[in-house]
Amino acid sequence: MRRHPSSAALVLAALLAAGTAQAGTSVIDTTPSWDGSSTVYPWGHFSATQTCGQTVSAPAYASSLAGFSFILQDVNDFQGLGVPGPITYQAFVYRWDAAGRHITGAALWQSPVLQTPGTNTGNFVTTSFTTPGTAVAPGTEYMLFLTTNGIAVPTDGNTDWAFPYADAYSGSAFHFLNDPNFADLGTTAWSDSAAFGTDPAADLIFTAAFAVPEPGSLLVVGSALAGVGLLRRRSRRTAWITRGPAPCAAGRRRPPPPARTRLRSPASGRPGRRAAPRPRRRG
Repeated sequence: MRRHPSSAALVLAALLAAGTAQAGTSVIDTTPSWDGSSTVYPWGHFSATQTCGQTVSAPAYASSLAGFSFILQDVNDFQGLGVPGPITYQAFVYRWDAAGRHITGAALWQSPVLQTPGTNTGNFVTTSFTTPGTAVAPGTEYMLFLTTNGIAVPTDGNTDWAFPYADAYSGSAFHFLNDPNFADLGTTAWSDSAAFGTDPAADLIFTAAFAVPEPGSLLVVGSALAGVGLLRRRSRRTAWITRGPAPCAAGRRRPPPPARTRLRSPASGRPGRRAAPRPRRRG
């Protein structure tokens, strides 16, 4: 008797094959929309907006956020208030409540306490964050942000962010909150660019990289699932042919076996007998 692999075994093999295939990356990048100089400001701890960020929707098939980045200017005191800098901050990833316009749930990822370069060169610096294994759901919106809130020993300073004053990424936008209390980030509605007379759909200059399976992996899984359906149909047919009809239930008589075909004598026409020989006359 031949044994076929079970459906569960076949699906497991497909998933293992998909898992061993190298994951691809889907990247959102608004950098091409920037002119290299326009900014939004001030962000920091002293007399500045404490929290700035960008909402982003996880693309189709995305399984995790691999990392993100913003472009900040290396300036310790953009407003010229006489504060020394650099700026002490943390980066976070949260789910975004679009209806309430604030973050929701627990932090999906957070950085240690960090500082801006503090060299005061005036150059624009790409500030990158690696977030491996930060699970996301396709189509769900998240907030990637930096804040000076919640820092035990903050440093005074303020700077600006690269900003195109345009809707560079459809479906999400730049948001900020002027509030020194970290707990309020999850209860108070954040503001958008409409607060300073700009398109409310305007975005920051940012990148966000999501891990997605390679198309080949999806093909493996799809082929395996199609094979499961074919295998099930073949197994059912083979089982019926091998075992025959199901036995009768207890208390019921089995149907009589089919009648055997008997040879009929062409002479007598009666089954199973030969015609008697006719006597012949002599002479």
